[in-house]
Amino acid sequence: MRFGKGILCLLSAAILAGALLFAGNNAAAERQEEADREAAVVLSIEIRQDDGSEQIHCWRSETGEYYLFLPGGARMSQVSISRIWVPGEVRLNGVLLTEGMSCQTFRPDEAYELTVCLEDGTETGRLTFLSGADVPAMYIDVRSGSMDYIHRQVGNLESGSMRLYDGTGERNWSGQLRSIQGRGYSSWGADKKPYSLELQTSGDLLGMGRAESWILLANAYDPTNLRNKLVYEFAQEAGLAYTPQCRWVDLYLNGEYAGLYLLCERIQVHPQRVAIGESGSFLVSKSSQWRLDSRNRTYVMTQGQTALRLHYADMPLDDVQRTLQSVENALTAEDGIDPVTGKSYGQLIDADSWARKYLVEEIFGNIDGGTLSQYFYLDGSDGTGKVYAGPVWDFDLSMGKSVSWPSDAPNMFFANRPGNWDTSWFHGIYQKEDFRRLVERLYEEEFRPLAERLLETGLDRYRDAIGPAAERNRLRWDEDDPAQATEQIRSYLTARLDFLDSVWLEDETYCTLQINALEGEVICYALKPGEVPPEFPEFADTDTTIYEGWYTLDTDEPYDPAQPVYEDTVIYLKTVPRERELEAGEALLLRLFRGALMGVFCLIFAAAILADVRRRRREKTKPRTVPSGAETD
Repeated sequence: MRFGKGILCLLSAAILAGALLFAGNNAAAERQEEADREAAVVLSIEIRQDDGSEQIHCWRSETGEYYLFLPGGARMSQVSISRIWVPGEVRLNGVLLTEGMSCQTFRPDEAYELTVCLEDGTETGRLTFLSGADVPAMYIDVRSGSMDYIHRQVGNLESGSMRLYDGTGERNWSGQLRSIQGRGYSSWGADKKPYSLELQTSGDLLGMGRAESWILLANAYDPTNLRNKLVYEFAQEAGLAYTPQCRWVDLYLNGEYAGLYLLCERIQVHPQRVAIGESGSFLVSKSSQWRLDSRNRTYVMTQGQTALRLHYADMPLDDVQRTLQSVENALTAEDGIDPVTGKSYGQLIDADSWARKYLVEEIFGNIDGGTLSQYFYLDGSDGTGKVYAGPVWDFDLSMGKSVSWPSDAPNMFFANRPGNWDTSWFHGIYQKEDFRRLVERLYEEEFRPLAERLLETGLDRYRDAIGPAAERNRLRWDEDDPAQATEQIRSYLTARLDFLDSVWLEDETYCTLQINALEGEVICYALKPGEVPPEFPEFADTDTTIYEGWYTLDTDEPYDPAQPVYEDTVIYLKTVPRERELEAGEALLLRLFRGALMGVFCLIFAAAILADVRRRRREKTKPRTVPSGAETD
């Protein structure tokens, strides 16, 4: 079908105008965002540190308070005003501020009256120089001077430069960044973003060994900023090989204080990281298939729908898949033997590493235990051909902290769940009596004493190490009180150990209540016979889904969550599409409306064809003009 030139021109013009308007709106929005950001910056200071200096912008809270977050080891004699951003006088307690003047007459942690005299009036507020915490400070400046592009999408990256100082202000490392970019899945949705760093040349950051790849964990869901750090160091003490090292840092991005972060080694095959052999080895991690597909990751899939991201392999991909499939077969078989190869699970995995990894997941109540961020490796150089569990990773949602289903109940199983999106390897191996006995022995002899020591002295030591830094981070990101949140960790771990003692040391009898919730999530409570589970959350109907309530899986009968449990029970949340709940008359009207729309579309299409046929006929009946000099019949 052909359209007239006029119509085509109009359509083209409309499309072009729309594109220009969209681009203009985007550009205007970006300019406004930049202007708003600069308007919040009244002044910037310069910190003279070691063999260089750093610029830090003042930050304004939503309540209108202004703060300058000083780095660790900084003294006011090192601070000077580097820039006044507003076109007018700026005074602090009546003292006129000028670029280049020293700030040594001001005291840290004292609020001063800030007066900004502009052409259209005077604005007042309060400004505080917040003293630095005794943690290292990291400064990153990206090429564009703004994090806007990086924050727009998780895969966006920029190059830049980085300087790192220890807690006393002495420079630890400086150099060029090949890239900084966002990372994570659910954590990327928080306002405080996590990042991946690639150094231009390898560096030994804060004594953690030379490497180019590093991770900055934001711990946005953990107001204590303790969970990842204390679990990683616990795992190191508990003998989990290749557990990543980490250090707290105050992060400054393009001069803006970004909060308290955890600088970590990346889990990668590397002489300073996961130091496995270069031949016949692999490193994988469990994840969900949709996550891997959304980021275009390379992965293998088992018959049990276990998706394993491939981080490294010095062997054919098919061999990796066969090895992991054999492991899954043996773990899920009742006799623990892979029916394909005839090998037992003890021949296929290193049971000690699996037991230690399992204990870390369960003791700390990791909401992703056994499911997400679960690493496994095969070391071709050790000659065993066995798959090891570890290293540990990602514990910000643990110890009673969650963003979805309530997980603060201490009597839950995490790694030992019978399937959460895929085949649960840890649940399968936990059914083997010899493995369970190994877990009980390790818990009693090694893990329980370590956990007790953590409660007695370790938790306080971690809290005190970053107390002022955690408070500054709370102020920047409006988070919960870190001291109070730390006591919640203590309460949870105390109750958690009591529960695990009853399971592994006292041989208490429990019934399991398995809850198949939304999007494949599985929750598993351990209840004494006659005990009632914790209160279930409410699920509100949506425009597309109606929640009919809880039903037992075996009988498909309605289930009352408030009733006592006397036997192992599996329940699920029944949902129906919203359309099924329409009244008969409403459904009929909806079908008539859809039919009418289809009819109108068909009429328009038929009319367009008819008009085209008529036009062609008119063109055939018109006399043709013969060019001068042309031959005619």
